[in-house]
Amino acid sequence: MDTKTDLHRYLPKIYKGFVETDALMSAENMLFDDLKKPAEIIFIDQFINTANSNGLKRFENIFGIESDPDESIDFRRRRIIARFSHSPPFTTVYLRDVIARLLGTSNFVLSTDYNEYIIRLECRAEDKFYFHEINVSAAKLKPSNMRFIFCPRISSEIDLNETVTNTRRQWNYRVGVSAVASETKPLADFFEMGVIKMAESKSIQEQFIKNLIFSTAKSIKKVLINGIYEITDLSFIYPNSDENNATTRTLELEYTVPYDCGQSEITSIKLLGKSGTTLSDCSVYVPLNDDAIIKHSLLIAGNK
Repeated sequence: MDTKTDLHRYLPKIYKGFVETDALMSAENMLFDDLKKPAEIIFIDQFINTANSNGLKRFENIFGIESDPDESIDFRRRRIIARFSHSPPFTTVYLRDVIARLLGTSNFVLSTDYNEYIIRLECRAEDKFYFHEINVSAAKLKPSNMRFIFCPRISSEIDLNETVTNTRRQWNYRVGVSAVASETKPLADFFEMGVIKMAESKSIQEQFIKNLIFSTAKSIKKVLINGIYEITDLSFIYPNSDENNATTRTLELEYTVPYDCGQSEITSIKLLGKSGTTLSDCSVYVPLNDDAIIKHSLLIAGNK
């Protein structure tokens, strides 16, 4: 679609065909074309969901936000929308809606312990910008007599599939037959005849998945924080077979990183096996303002 400016159509017909008028209109057409893009930018900058970096800066100035150069445009938009939403009523339902705007509705678990006056949030721990913004939102929305506890969750998945192939063996020598000295053939050759059971065909049984869950738990001996601090007091929560799908299981690992462990923040978490073998290496961001309860979700997925 041609969006070039054409000012000729606004002139009376009497000016049609005059060289001077045509030259003047052509020059003004170019000036109007040059103004279109800045005008479009000014228009889209009025709306948070379409504004560019400069437009978002004006919204951030309203709330006194100093953006970090490493922050993404998408995160800055979500943060501004969340700040605009900080208005009564201050309820758990409303706090959940605010956090959902930042993280998405299915990426966190928010619970409230009214007897202990605690609000607990479980969500991913990979992004320091989201972590900071969640704390800002919670500080503004929660009642002053309640504690807000952030429980970082690290999710991993172990895929389990089975493929069966058929191989034919061909002997190159026979008993009682002399071999020529110059021959260098192996004792036998093997030929792939093809796949007789595809990975897509479900075959993994429930008991096999359960065994893998228990062996996975047994293989994890300790946790290493920031390559320095070791934790051996680990708690495993095994799935209830009555509540889970027969081919999908999640093993929960939970432990506490104490506030006085000598670390101001957690940036690296490793799961270690026997002899200190690294089984999992996660880059995270968790400021240690209090004892941190870390949860790992290890999904054992079979027949995917």
